[in-house]
Amino acid sequence: MAERHRAEMAEAEWERALLSHSFAALIGLWFFVVGSSIGSFLNVVAYRVPLGMSINGFSRCPFCKVGIRGEDNIPLLGWLRLRGRCRACRLPIPARYPGYELLGGGVAMFLFVVEFLSHGQNLPIADRPPSVHGMLVGQMDWDSLLRTLHHLLLVYFLIAVAMISWGGKIAPKGLFLVGVFASGLVASIWPDSYPVAWRTPPSGEADLLSKHLLGLSTWAVGGIGGAIFGFATWLPYLLLSRVRDVDATRSSESTPRRNDFDLPIVWIGSWALLGSFVGWQGVVSVGGISLIVSLGLSVYYRVANHRDRWEPAAWLWLATLLHLAAWRWTQNWIWAPGAINGLPPGCMGPICILVTLVGYGLFASFHRNSTMDRNASYE
Repeated sequence: MAERHRAEMAEAEWERALLSHSFAALIGLWFFVVGSSIGSFLNVVAYRVPLGMSINGFSRCPFCKVGIRGEDNIPLLGWLRLRGRCRACRLPIPARYPGYELLGGGVAMFLFVVEFLSHGQNLPIADRPPSVHGMLVGQMDWDSLLRTLHHLLLVYFLIAVAMISWGGKIAPKGLFLVGVFASGLVASIWPDSYPVAWRTPPSGEADLLSKHLLGLSTWAVGGIGGAIFGFATWLPYLLLSRVRDVDATRSSESTPRRNDFDLPIVWIGSWALLGSFVGWQGVVSVGGISLIVSLGLSVYYRVANHRDRWEPAAWLWLATLLHLAAWRWTQNWIWAPGAINGLPPGCMGPICILVTLVGYGLFASFHRNSTMDRNASYE
């Protein structure tokens, strides 16, 4: 009898696990579909906003300007169905369109697995055992869901900036202002959107008003700190890089011409946007990760002899994703007292800031020399 009971319990546990994983896969698919749709929308934003065009209206073929049918505008599937060609003029539709849709869906799926499915195990917050089965019985983890959507919003803003840069245009200042305002609105309504506040609140500071004020102050300090960090890391580039655009074909009469002043505005605006979402502590972590990403990709650009100008702001979304995936560990390593044996408590934060600033200075010098070499080779 006992053995039969154990067998029934094991079978019930297996069925529950199967149901839980199937439900998780279904939610993950929903995240991917919605994310790919957002990627398609961001492609419209990246093309129209820098040109001052409205984002309303139907999508059109970039060549014949004929409107795209609804069934042909399904992310990824529509492009595959038409075999990458316009239904009207049969000219090839660039592969970057489904590529952006795939990127949007992939980012949503990544954060779904790393943050929502794990119940925030990647964040520096109190441990909560992950349980997909809880959602099946009505125990939705709303905190994890809202934080995942909040961080997705940040990454999608940064991807929009990247798409605009990859298209040879300049992200308008209004895009950063909208992002910072959206983050401030979330902070005012839901201060727990920040896993780490800008300061440790006193033990007696637990009333609702103080909690909301702490959320708003974390938003403000994070945004200002991000802008200062962006200016400090870009200042060496401004001083060392007085170069012209090496790819004149990326600009036209209808496209704003890039210059050395606009690029720092994009860089500083991106860091202010980032800080308003993740706080000043997150800025330090993303700064170190972005330095590694920038150095690696800059070397690749030089080795591959790319004619495109290297723009670090276009890859901040990748550094932010890596930060979100490892936030719990980077937070403890950088700021936790006694995290590194033999060093005074809390000193890793200033050390990381100093290394990042010096590293970006070296990166600016390297980038200046490599760009000047490319200019000489193309003349």
